[in-house]
Amino acid sequence: TSDERAYMRALLNYKWFGGAHPGAFVTNDLAAISVAAGSALDLQGLGDLVAASVSELSGAGTLTAKTLDFSGTLNVTIANGSSDCLTVEGALNLGEVELVVNEDTSAGKSELGDYPVLAATSLVGFDRNKWTVTGVDNDRTYSLAERDNTVYLLIRQRGMAVLLR
Repeated sequence: TSDERAYMRALLNYKWFGGAHPGAFVTNDLAAISVAAGSALDLQGLGDLVAASVSELSGAGTLTAKTLDFSGTLNVTIANGSSDCLTVEGALNLGEVELVVNEDTSAGKSELGDYPVLAATSLVGFDRNKWTVTGVDNDRTYSLAERDNTVYLLIRQRGMAVLLR
C-alpha cells in the first residue's frame, strides 16, 4: 500500500541518513472484538499506518474506526423480540461471514420478524451468498437482507401458503 511504501522510505532514510526513527509499522489483525451494549470502542486514534481487520465480532455497542475489514464470525443473541446489533461508525468492508445465532429461550421462542444484527455508517461488500447462518431452529426459515447500511436477520415460519380464489 502507499502507507507501507511511505513507512519503508522513512525507515531507509533513518538507516542511511540518521534522524528520527519512524516508529513501527503496525497492521492490526485482531482476533476478536466484543463491545457490550451501551459501550464504545474507538479505533480511530491508531493513526494512518494502521490497517484494522477482525475475524470475530460480537456485542451491541458502538465501534468507531475509519475503515474496518471483517471476514469471520459474527455472534448475535436474540431474546425477547430484540437482538444484539453491533454498530460500526465508519466504513465496514465485508467478506465471508458466519452468523452464529444464539437464541435466549428462557422467556419462550423468539418472535418472528426482522432483527438488525450489524450496522455501519458505510457498509461495503454485503453479499448474502457469502454469509452462512448457524445455530438456528429447524422449524423456521432464516435469511438475510441489507437495508440502509444495516444487515437484518429475517426469521419466518417454515411452511407453505396456499392462495385460493
